[in-house]
Amino acid sequence: MMDVSLTERNIVLVAHIVAAVLFLGPVTVATSLFPRYARRGEWSVARALHRISRGYGLATLAIPPG
Repeated sequence: MMDVSLTERNIVLVAHIVAAVLFLGPVTVATSLFPRYARRGEWSVARALHRISRGYGLATLAIPPG
């Protein structure tokens, strides 16, 4: 029978994956959309995307090493 207990390594691995999905996803989307709105001159949207990128980018520092 398989042992299903959560070890410290499994907890860190799960935390790493969850944090990566929650923090890197929005950074990726905001970063990919930024040039489109910057080229169009829609500065309010570009500024908002920059704030999102910066905020979530800093939050990615909380991702524990996998």
